[in-house]
Amino acid sequence: MKILLFLGALIGFVKLTKAQTSVYSGNGAVKYVNFNELNDSNVTEGNVLEIGTIATSMDFVSDIQKEIVGCTQIQLKNTLHFYPPASSSNSLHLSLVPDKLDIYSYSHTDLTQIHALEKFETGVELPQEIFDRIAAYKVNDQDTNGLNPFLDWEVNLKVTYTHVETGYTHFNYGFYYEDYVRTQPGGKFNKANWGWNKVANSEEFKVRYAFPEKNGLWAVEYELFIDEQLYHSYCPFNLTVINKLPGDGFVHVADNKRVLQRDGDLFLPIGHNMVWPEWYYVPAPGNPADSIIYELCAYDPTGAPCESAVHFAFDQKLQDFANSDVDYFRMLLAPAALDIEFEKVGNYFERLNYGREIDKIVEFAESEDMYIDFNMKVHYGLVNGPVYSLHAWDASNRVYDGFNASYCQKQTDYKTKFGLNNISEFLTNPDAKKYYKQKLRYICSRWGYSQNIAMFELISEINQIGDSTINYYVFPDSIPNNIDTSNHGTWWNFAKYTSVYNPYSFEFQHRQNTYLWQKEMAEYIKNELQHKNQLLSCSYAGPPNLDGDLTFSIPELDVVAFNRSPFGNLNYIPGLQQQINNYHTLFDKPVYFSEISFGD
Repeated sequence: MKILLFLGALIGFVKLTKAQTSVYSGNGAVKYVNFNELNDSNVTEGNVLEIGTIATSMDFVSDIQKEIVGCTQIQLKNTLHFYPPASSSNSLHLSLVPDKLDIYSYSHTDLTQIHALEKFETGVELPQEIFDRIAAYKVNDQDTNGLNPFLDWEVNLKVTYTHVETGYTHFNYGFYYEDYVRTQPGGKFNKANWGWNKVANSEEFKVRYAFPEKNGLWAVEYELFIDEQLYHSYCPFNLTVINKLPGDGFVHVADNKRVLQRDGDLFLPIGHNMVWPEWYYVPAPGNPADSIIYELCAYDPTGAPCESAVHFAFDQKLQDFANSDVDYFRMLLAPAALDIEFEKVGNYFERLNYGREIDKIVEFAESEDMYIDFNMKVHYGLVNGPVYSLHAWDASNRVYDGFNASYCQKQTDYKTKFGLNNISEFLTNPDAKKYYKQKLRYICSRWGYSQNIAMFELISEINQIGDSTINYYVFPDSIPNNIDTSNHGTWWNFAKYTSVYNPYSFEFQHRQNTYLWQKEMAEYIKNELQHKNQLLSCSYAGPPNLDGDLTFSIPELDVVAFNRSPFGNLNYIPGLQQQINNYHTLFDKPVYFSEISFGD
């Protein structure tokens, strides 16, 4: 009998930046190979393998070719005996995985005590070649040797989870991560220059997952695909899931299809439409100790970016709401303050600071037992012209009197990258849809673990996509002394907008495209990504037009919603109640308002 032993080198590449524990060490790392497993012809794999640990003898006697592969160690105890088989051509082959790459747990040090539904967060070492190629792409996105870590056809870290007892399997994906910290030079008197710094050596792929309520042993396998080909299989490892913590649970639709539940109780959210970070406060000129003024960075006519000061102010607002027993808020990924994609389609490197800010918002909600209606995209970027007071971040590059030219020309890259004649083609262009799915994939991978995200909303007020608007100015009868209307640079104070054409209202095909786009994205999230933790919803300005738009009937949408602003007086309420009842009768889903106006 041949006993072959191959020991591969153990190599690691990524710089360690925070407290972390290898998933290949600690409790649960050792797998005992019993007699039956030792003497069958199947390959035996594990991290630390022990053979011969029992008091009595462990014999290898089979006439087989047997292969045992260890990730870290193979321990042969002195109770193990080898007997020659009938044929000398049979062998026992022991090997360690060559070029082993590590996987680190950031959330747990004991992999036998992972509660169902809580966050299990890991980071992986990347092969040096892949690490370098991603770095090359970040420096130059035209580098033919570079790799874009945000596109799954270039880099894809897939993780498969198997419940050993039942054979149930599920999967999710890793996401590229960089850490950022806010900088506050000069304190409160210099908020306009606050910003972010990237934390050195924080680049890595992370994985976040919430195990379903299936207690017991799970086998976990990480696979790295490059250019859609398997590049590296990480050593599999086991962990043990135990009961969820009291009160935990994702929000779901109740059996009556009218209300929501969480952990067996009625879920009745009380909160606000928080939109996105936009305001911050600075000391008033001449009297900084006693008074403050508001600065609105998203609409800044000079074109300044959204500083980290608005996120600081947003933190304070969230804390005030938490202290007031508000337990629910709607957050929208607006390009001026939170969205991870705008200037460059499929390339989020320059917006990963916003990704870190979203992390903080979600983590705050978790710490305060608050819940989020997480809007995945504001529709403003898909409108031709200004929206409300926002005279940039749309699909046009028009310059308006009073506004900085570079500010007004902030235009979504979806239009230019794919040569769209009109931004409405965002709904139908195959490449635009392909790339947008990558953003949805990133969102679900990075934040989809959290129970405190009650629902994901596809796009805000989708029936405004393709809207054409124009700018105009309204000057008051009495002009303030400090404003010279002959100076166009001051006109931003009086800028208004109006819609001149809304394709959703007038074009059946556009309404149908709206429906088909939401159907495709909902199916991608729920069926292709298999992401079903959070409720999935939609958003309309007013109710949808059912002549062509059957979005409310999409099976993958759990809840249907529209904004109503303004309601008007109380006489309007009975008709509104009847409208809701009609929708419930037609579609058998909960109906809710995602937005109402101040006075209502």
